[in-house]
This record gives sequence, structure tokens and C-alpha cells, in this order.
Amino acid sequence: MSVPGPHRYAGSPACARDLAVTARVWGGSPVLQVAGVFVFLTYLTLPVLVAVRSRTGGTARSTLDGERERSFLCRLVGISGEAGWRGGIANPRVRRMATALLSRHRRFPGMRPEYLRFVATLVALAPLRVRDRFGLPVPDRSAYWRYMAQALALVGGCAATEAAGTALVAEFVAVHCGPSVEGTRLHASLREHHPRYVTLAGPVLFGPSRGVLTGA
Repeated sequence: MSVPGPHRYAGSPACARDLAVTARVWGGSPVLQVAGVFVFLTYLTLPVLVAVRSRTGGTARSTLDGERERSFLCRLVGISGEAGWRGGIANPRVRRMATALLSRHRRFPGMRPEYLRFVATLVALAPLRVRDRFGLPVPDRSAYWRYMAQALALVGGCAATEAAGTALVAEFVAVHCGPSVEGTRLHASLREHHPRYVTLAGPVLFGPSRGVLTGA
């Protein structure tokens, strides 16, 4: 059976059902915060990603390392309280936001399609790993991943299943993980400003990333 594209899926009853599950998976403190820090900590242990620059020459930050990224994610997964941004990708405004982000990131010097796919898959995995680590229930993993795969197709693509996503991220981290001057600086800054979430995210990290940060 063919899989609908995100624009067709966005108008289906399945999207509404899956979005309700997705909002529950991401919702609730401190899942969102810890998952975000997990993504950022993983990113800064990967020199190939840290080396990607924005068009203005600044660091091309990973999703969720700041208020702008958090706002983007909340809109994408249906937990934004902002008027006009509710409904996840069923909202055309959210879809336009996602495709604009992809277009902008594709123009970053040094960016590659596999980097975008890795980061998108990492984001999808993040709340599942946090919930599993702390014994928090996941209401429907299949529905969650179905929604995230469709939503993240708008920003560069995502692995088709959770198992494939775990394998993709684990392999990428194993191949590319290592220390960098910029990564060490960002880690120190994150620990200074969000020590609780850094501590909580530590056990959620993939082994090689945890090893780099322990060494730092």
C-alpha cells in the first residue's frame, strides 16, 4: 500500500488521531525540555554537524537548542498555544513554516541531505528515549512515528520506522562522534544555563556521545 505524502496525509482523519498521540508524547514537563537537550548534546558531539555554518557564518544550530527551535517544534507537534499555529501539519501555516525551514537549511554551506535526515530522525526519537529511560508511558508508538515521519518529511525526511530510526542514528553517531572546540564550548554553556536538564539527558544519550561529553 502506498504511503500518502505529508500534504495528503495532513487532511486525513488519521492525521488528527496521530497528532493527538504525538502531542501527548511530547507534552508534559520535563519531557520536552530533556528531549531538546538530548538533541542538542548529541549534535555538539558530532564535529561534522558543528562545522556546518549558517549563511551568515554562524553555527547552524540543531533543532531545539533555543526558544526559536522550541517554538518550531511545538507548532509542528501540535502543542503550541499560539493563536494561528494550532493543529500541527493539518495547519497550512505550519506546513509552510516547515518547508521554508528546509529551504533555508539546504542553503547552509556544508549541509548535506543525510545530515538533515539524521537530525530529523534524532528529533523523532528524542521523546521516546526520554520516556523509556524514565518509565513514562508512550500511548501508541506506531501512531506517533507515523505522524512524525510525515511531518518531518517536510524538513528533510525521517526514517520510516522507529527501529530504522534508532539504527540510523546509532550508526551516524558511531561513525561521526568526536570532540571539537566548538562542541566543548557549547557543552559548557549548556551546563551553565540548564544544569538540571543536562544531567537528566545524560543517560538518554547514545554511548559514543556520552563518552565524548564525559571526556570533556
